[in-house]
Amino acid sequence: MSVTFEANQLATILSRHLADAQHREYCVAYSGGLDSTVLLHALKTLVAQGLGQGLRALHVDHGLHPDSPRWARECEEASNRWGISFHAERVEVDPESGGGIEAAARKARYGMLSRRLNEREVLLTAHHQDDQLETILMQLLRGAGVAGLAGMPHRAPFSRGVHLRPLLGFERASLAEYALREGLDWVHDISNDDQRFDRNFLRASILPTLKARWPGSGASVRRAGAHCAEAAALLDELAEIDNAGLLHHEPVPVAMLLELSPARQRNMLRYRIRRQGLPLPSTRRLNAIVTDVLHAADDSMPYVSWSGAEVRRYRGHLYLLAPWDYEFDCNGGVWSLSETFSLGRALGRLRVQETSENALSVAKTGGQLEVKFRQGGERLVLPGASQHKELKKLFQEAGVVPWMRNFVPLLYHGESLVAVGDRWICADFAASRQEKGVRIQWDDHPPLF
Repeated sequence: MSVTFEANQLATILSRHLADAQHREYCVAYSGGLDSTVLLHALKTLVAQGLGQGLRALHVDHGLHPDSPRWARECEEASNRWGISFHAERVEVDPESGGGIEAAARKARYGMLSRRLNEREVLLTAHHQDDQLETILMQLLRGAGVAGLAGMPHRAPFSRGVHLRPLLGFERASLAEYALREGLDWVHDISNDDQRFDRNFLRASILPTLKARWPGSGASVRRAGAHCAEAAALLDELAEIDNAGLLHHEPVPVAMLLELSPARQRNMLRYRIRRQGLPLPSTRRLNAIVTDVLHAADDSMPYVSWSGAEVRRYRGHLYLLAPWDYEFDCNGGVWSLSETFSLGRALGRLRVQETSENALSVAKTGGQLEVKFRQGGERLVLPGASQHKELKKLFQEAGVVPWMRNFVPLLYHGESLVAVGDRWICADFAASRQEKGVRIQWDDHPPLF
């Protein structure tokens, strides 16, 4: 028998997950369907009774159905009737981004919610127990590990704040009963009836039979998900021990990984990849990292890539990276040293700060430099040296990773190489102790070492 849903139960759940529930502002992802309509209405009731400092609705128009503009208007009208601030926004869904149309729509939706969520707000979505059952079954059919089988968490960090799913303990039937009691109207998205989509097929053709045979299956699978979440947390604790205090942006020593069993190697790699915000690889790709990269010859530079991430090896370390189009994402040009210079989406920015040690002479540069990238054959004389040194040798001796060497900004005055990123300056352009000098700062670039 399903648990009856009431607004006061929602208040209890919010207080359980938010110590300062009375003082938070709430933002509901409002599609206009039954579930989000119930959540928004119940929250409206609670805010009117003094829970929280405000309530707002955000509507995402995916543009995947001709009726989507009408649904947005109906959501706005309902929000206006209830005196709730409303914002709708159309997003671009890229079906070619990998993972299918459902995954692309989810990515676009959460991208919009992340951008629009205010710093003081808590994001609330109306996922319920049946959604959790679908999610865990879908993950099981995909061969997911315990992290995937944990399903959707009640609370998770999101954007600049928190994402709560307060309805996970309620079946959709109890939400429908609430809507009927309160006389609510909601939008019916007919795309949810299209069984070409896996989740719709599961919802329409599989779950009714499953729940008829096992009426408590939703609650049972939710408990199993909780057990998996606990197991996943323990695996993360083990990975943190194996991580041995390394910062999460640092490369991983191969020798450290080779001291672990294969299962702990894979667990550690999954943990580090997630902590760097990268998508997890498939089991096949993960095994390839272990066999082809960890156990490669010391002088080799193997790598494994998958959609949205890659792993490279250099000088006994693994680098976990987000790939980008190096060739088409580099900005050169004239840099006025009084301003910040953008090198492109992933290469970061150049700026200067005044200094008296190991400084670049502003007078000798005329206050501006030309930003270029490596062509080959570059040389310079370092301060205190008498002979030219090839840039290739400098990179090798310093241990700059090979895939970044062509993308370190080279700074020129006329035909003369003045500086190499923020690493080296040429002796001819070094500031004397009596003159104004600056230090070049290169911010937010990919790792060089």
